[in-house]
Formats: sequence, structure tokens, C-alpha cells
Amino acid sequence: MKILKKHLMLVLVIVMVLTITMPALAEKVSDNSDTSSSFSQDNIRKEMKKKYEFDYKPFLKGKKKLGFKPNKDLFQKVYYFIRLKYVKPVTNQALASGVIKEVKRLLKQAKVNSSGLDKMAGKGILFEEIVEIYGDKVDPSLIKYACIRGMLEALEDPHSILMLPREFKRLQESMSGGNFSGIGVFIMQDIDNFNWLTVSDPIEGTPAYKAGLQPGDTIIAVDGKTTKDEPIDLSVSRIRGAEGTKVVLTIKRKGVSKPFDVPIIRRFIHVNSVKYKMLPDKIGYIKLRIYSKDSGAEMEKALRELERKDAKAIILDVRNNSGGMLEASYDVCSKFLPAGSPIVGIKSRGTSMRVKRTRGGMHPELPMVLLINELSASASEITAGALKDSGRAMLIGARTFGKGSVQVLEPIYLGSTDPAALKITVSLFYTPKGLKVNGEGLKPHVKVPQDVRDAGLSKHEKKKDKQLQKAINYLKKKM
Repeated sequence: MKILKKHLMLVLVIVMVLTITMPALAEKVSDNSDTSSSFSQDNIRKEMKKKYEFDYKPFLKGKKKLGFKPNKDLFQKVYYFIRLKYVKPVTNQALASGVIKEVKRLLKQAKVNSSGLDKMAGKGILFEEIVEIYGDKVDPSLIKYACIRGMLEALEDPHSILMLPREFKRLQESMSGGNFSGIGVFIMQDIDNFNWLTVSDPIEGTPAYKAGLQPGDTIIAVDGKTTKDEPIDLSVSRIRGAEGTKVVLTIKRKGVSKPFDVPIIRRFIHVNSVKYKMLPDKIGYIKLRIYSKDSGAEMEKALRELERKDAKAIILDVRNNSGGMLEASYDVCSKFLPAGSPIVGIKSRGTSMRVKRTRGGMHPELPMVLLINELSASASEITAGALKDSGRAMLIGARTFGKGSVQVLEPIYLGSTDPAALKITVSLFYTPKGLKVNGEGLKPHVKVPQDVRDAGLSKHEKKKDKQLQKAINYLKKKM
């Protein structure tokens, strides 16, 4: 199944409409983790497909539990939701083929002969028959889960997923404003570096920051156990832990000859979605990490503070921001555009285009640059499209990811303490001028190629950030 980091993966709870992308994007670890899995669109998409092929082995061996009990009612609920609400029509034949394909994957991992499934091809979606035939050979809950996953796999949409309870809980945490116990660092799984876990951004004031972790540090082991090729969720769970407990990260750092251990005491962490500072020449810099429920209020605070310090220009940085709540993107755009300005067009199946508009802000229209890159996605692309089409900001950086779809998220309670959740794509979005974002991305006005790992580096390494330097130089000429 296809589960993100941003995600991807990032969404909020209950009836919120969500924008989410990639391998989790921006999902928080006990340390707040950006779970982006690579650094170019092609690699990201290839890695997404690989990542979402579910590994049943730990569940077959009893090392992991689903956390809920799938049943026929859930199967039917997912089926009707797909048939009625998915962004484009899907045939029964396609769904049935997806079910058989996924159940075969489960049976192969369980080392069970699956030849009987071939006889079912073309006979429709035979949920009960499959469970009856194979339920005495493999845990029936896994068979049912595979059937549900198979329907979602048939959509070939990495954003339409059934989230296990622990995954949904982590997603809720990511979008709740960032309260958790951990060390305080964004991490990535770097497929360009042999899948090693890599530090993206230590968060100011947290245990990770105080311990001296730096962007680009490779975490080769957690408490002595390697992270190479380990699923990032597993690494996340090992870095997480109760407040006051210790975790030891083994770090490999460029320019340091040997790996070294960094012991860190886990603490309660609160992470704002927005951080800001005044750069030289009275240029206000705002970094938007994720679109959460508090992003609008945090953006307002940042702008007011920078204006109080007499900012003459603004840089808004949404690089490596894989999205979040759709409503949060409206709040952000409303800080920079007059009331009633078009933000985004949303097209659902069988409906006409709906245009979302700003509520309008009261901030000075200062010269502005929006920094974007390959990992700017979803809600970040809504912001980029609105500011670009309105002429409000100069876009500098690299073409965005191209995740122009909207998902709804529905919690599902099936006898577990925490709910699972169905997340499914129901709409596509377009820029105010009608440009399709999904699969296309948005081009910057000024292209500045750069490794995404160099975006927003710490102060003493800022010159490595060529995109930021380009933005500063551009704004100096505009003031």
C-alpha cells in the first residue's frame, strides 16, 4: 500500500480536506522528521512505488500487529468510497485485479501457493471467497487487509491509502502543532547515499540542536543498531521514546575521519511550523516547514515582528515543505494578497471548478521572493501558484514536485484503541490561471539548481545555499 512523510505524509484529523505528498513528508519523528526519500522528482517517484509495496513478513512472524481488525464492513466501505468519491471513475475489473495482485504478494511472503487465485480472475471482487480459501493458511486479518490494500493499489495513487492506527496517530501529531517527546530534528532517508538516515534540519533549542547535530549528518546507527535500508518509520520509532530517556546516535560527518556517538536525552518538544529572522539589509526571512492548523497564526506573528523591525522585503521559504492542511495554505496566501484574490481552483469528479479566494491580509506589499524546490509540494504548490499567478512574488529555485491532488481523511474505529484512517484522493487542483499542478509542478521565474540538502542550512554554512543568496541579491535591487 502507499503510505507516507507528507505527506506525505501530512493531513489533519476528522473531516479536514488535506493536501499531502511523497514519502512523508514532513512527518515528525519523536524528533520531528521529514521523511522525504530522495532528492529528484524521478528518484522520489521511483522510491515511492518501492516504499509502498507493503512488507507483510513482520506481521506474519508476529513481530508487528495491525492494531485493528479489518472486516467485510470495512472492505465494503472502502469499495463504495472509491466507486463514488475517487477523483476519476474506477471499474470493478480494475479493483478485482488489484485485490488478486495484492493477495498474491501476501501469499508469496507467507510461502503459500497462490495458484487458486488465478481461477478467480474475471469473476469480480471475491472478498469472502478469498478469505475462506486462505484464512486457515494465513492470519485472516492479513488476508482481509490485503484485499482492502489491493483495491487501493489498483488506483495507482500513492496518496490514496489505508493508514494503520500508529501511522494515523503520527500523522495527527505532525499536524497538531508539533507536541511530542523526542530529540527535535528533521530527518530524511537519503537514497543517493545508500539509504542512510540523514539529518535535514536540527530544530533550534531542542536536544538534537544542543547536542551539535548538523544538516547532512548521516545517522548510521541508533543505539548501536544500523539504520541502513531500514524503513524510516522503524528508525523513527527507535529514535522516539519517553521524556528523560537516552538515545545514542552514531554519526558519520563529512570532514570527520571516523563515526562518533552522540548521546541525547529525549525531551518534550514543541515545533512551530514557522520560523523567522531578520537578515542583513532589512530582509525578513520566513521558513514555513509544514502547513498545520497553527500556520496562519504563526505566519501573522512572524510578519508583524519583522515589520516591527522595519523589514523592507520578505523571503518566504517553502523548500522541502511537502504540504499539509489545505485550509492552512489559504491562511498563508491571505497574508500576502488582497481580499477576494483567487488562490486555487479545485475540480472534483462530476463537478465544476470551485475557486478558493483569500480572506485578505493587512500587511504592506513589500518586495517578495518565494523559494521553492523539488520537495515543495501540495499546499506549498498552492501557495506558489497563487503568488506567481498574481504577480505578488518572484519564484526562485527549482520546479516543484507536482502533487496537485486533494485528499479527504476519515477515521475508522474497528475495535482498536486508536483509529485507522482511510485517505483518498477526491479532487485535483489548478493555479488561478488554470495551470495543472499534478504531475507537472510549477516552474520558478529564476531557476537555481541546488541539492535540496543545502536548503536553509545553519548560519555559518549559509553561503552553500545558492537559492537563498540569489533571493537576497534580487531583493537588494528591488528595495
